[in-house]
Amino acid sequence: MLRTFAFSSRVLSSIALTLAMFLAASPAAVWARPAAQSTRELQVLVGVGQDTVSIDAYLPHTVRVRVGDTVTWTLNGDEPHTVTFSQGETFEGATRPDPYAAPGDLMPQPAMNAPGPGGAPISILNPLGLFATRAADAPVETYSGSGYASSGRMTKESLIPGSPPYRTYSLTFDTPGLYEYRCVIHADYMSGLVDVAPASAADVPTQADIDATAQQEQALFMDRLGRARAQGTTPRSQPGPNSTSTWFVRAGNGLFQIDDAHVNLLEFLPKEQTIHAGDTVIWSSSAVHTVTFNPTPPEPQWLTPEVQPDGSVRVVRSAQLLAPANPSGIFDPTRFFNSGVINPAGPLGATWSLTFDKSGTFGYYCGVHRDQGMKGTITVLPR
Repeated sequence: MLRTFAFSSRVLSSIALTLAMFLAASPAAVWARPAAQSTRELQVLVGVGQDTVSIDAYLPHTVRVRVGDTVTWTLNGDEPHTVTFSQGETFEGATRPDPYAAPGDLMPQPAMNAPGPGGAPISILNPLGLFATRAADAPVETYSGSGYASSGRMTKESLIPGSPPYRTYSLTFDTPGLYEYRCVIHADYMSGLVDVAPASAADVPTQADIDATAQQEQALFMDRLGRARAQGTTPRSQPGPNSTSTWFVRAGNGLFQIDDAHVNLLEFLPKEQTIHAGDTVIWSSSAVHTVTFNPTPPEPQWLTPEVQPDGSVRVVRSAQLLAPANPSGIFDPTRFFNSGVINPAGPLGATWSLTFDKSGTFGYYCGVHRDQGMKGTITVLPR
């Protein structure tokens, strides 16, 4: 039997009124696209460690944000770093291929040659990597996925007289995409990613999530650092001529120890080496270090700011530390001995050696990291 239903005008009016109220109260749920979430400022750490311990990494490596969010990077260690975006940028200054980007993309060199007194070339820090792209009193920059934006050289103490150091850097992201950035100083291995989601995205981490990921990554790096230090405490030697020995000391830890370039122990391994008269010591380095014996202070400074006649400032790297100094075939404790900067990619190679024939204890240091405590001793016993 077919049933029919009749509604009174009062019932129909009630239904219409209820529907109208629902639509008025929930228009986004029914008709509109997902609403944009409120914008946030999120924190990322730059490096970890102090003194001779340095983790050269952004923590966390990858951070997912929404369009409109701001990321603030904060220097978290003693080693200097930069936060540098340069996708698609064309530079006029000293550059090198970007190791993380597409072929042909460039990034600033950390140092470059400039005319010195009398026209002789000197080595200075590249202004592109030294100075921030944002003026101190300017609003936070916005990054859309291409162009150049950089923190400048982030340091604990300022290199520029009269100006505060760069310790934080902020960028606001207004375009969805995956954006790579890196440290100009440690460009071969120190990179990070910012994953920018649409403004309506809900699957983005909170600051607590970001901090937890950073702590997990840091714990992994610190475990590797401990293994590198443990491996470096054992003296290594091999027989040399005339019953002498050749001893091996590392300047910093090596990749072969932990297979992770982010983990840097700025120490001589072993720090204190005992040998006998007539023995030779060979130092090796896989990073940027010197082996410097200086019996007569003052110590040469690795970086020196110089104010130019036009008021600009350039930061000069020490010519005395860059160049090798080996005034005699046998170590003389009254004279200046220096390896120059030794590393596999440099013109001086990755090793340097000295033979010792006088008894005593002789201190030395790395000219690049002396202020961070990278020092060692060679104790020579009579044979």
